[in-house]
Amino acid sequence: MGRDSKGRLFINANAVFWIFRIGAPWRDLPPDHSDWKNTHRRFCRLKDKGIWISILSELTFKEMGSV
Repeated sequence: MGRDSKGRLFINANAVFWIFRIGAPWRDLPPDHSDWKNTHRRFCRLKDKGIWISILSELTFKEMGSV
């Protein structure tokens, strides 16, 4: 993860959340979000390291705590 800036990771995270929310294939990612190939590659790399499950778990925990 060291090569990505925080801003780039934020843009990438928003793109991944768009894919999750819409249920669209990666190729349908709007170009204003990011390049779909790079976004998919970064997502797979972070998923394989267990980082995405940590992010989703933390967000779920925070959402449940606000109820």
